[in-house]
Amino acid sequence: SPAAGGASPTNNEECNDNNNLNHTATTPPRLVYQSPTTQIYRHGSHTGIKVVTIPNHDDNAQRNRHKARIEHEQRISNHLPPSCPTRKIIKVVESQPDNGGGISGGNSLSFHFEWVSGITLEEWLQNRQQQRQQAQQKHPNTNNEAQQVNAEIKSRLRAAIAIAKTLSDYHDVFGVAHNNLSVSNILLETFEGSSSRGSDDGCNISAANLIDLSQSVFLKEHGGGSAE
Repeated sequence: SPAAGGASPTNNEECNDNNNLNHTATTPPRLVYQSPTTQIYRHGSHTGIKVVTIPNHDDNAQRNRHKARIEHEQRISNHLPPSCPTRKIIKVVESQPDNGGGISGGNSLSFHFEWVSGITLEEWLQNRQQQRQQAQQKHPNTNNEAQQVNAEIKSRLRAAIAIAKTLSDYHDVFGVAHNNLSVSNILLETFEGSSSRGSDDGCNISAANLIDLSQSVFLKEHGGGSAE
């Protein structure tokens, strides 16, 4: 996940279609985010690829830790049903070379994952703040503070309800504790045809998805406690 790599993609979408993995020659992966240690690509319409570069080529312990986190997330996601709102890992690749589509290789780990549309809660909150500031600048003499406060409360309640519903399903239906919730590990999805950028009154949110299952565990009451 972007959060696992310490950042979220510029279009903040996450990823679903194993068939797209075979279309590298005709549909090269498109880079959507890059940092010193992380690259995120969109591959086709339903699949993404995250590449994590290991800074120290000789640090096998660091590589093994990164690999263990990714493989743990893959095991957790494989146990979850298709209805579970999360990005699922399709496969893990070590030291992937440049395949002609621009994916760098070297001392890296990468994984293919299902694309889930939306933006992180972190970006959604930032967008809401920017829109309030822009509205104030555009209409500085308008006395609508109460209206703006009510709209903000309404939008945040909508987001909170979507997140609470997803967490409830994780615990009570899927039997999984996420263990690493943050504003960068929660994706907000919108109703079809609406913007996900926190626009309008913020009430276009349809669902919340969780990403980065690297620290997740199965709950004991569901017969779990570990994905091993």
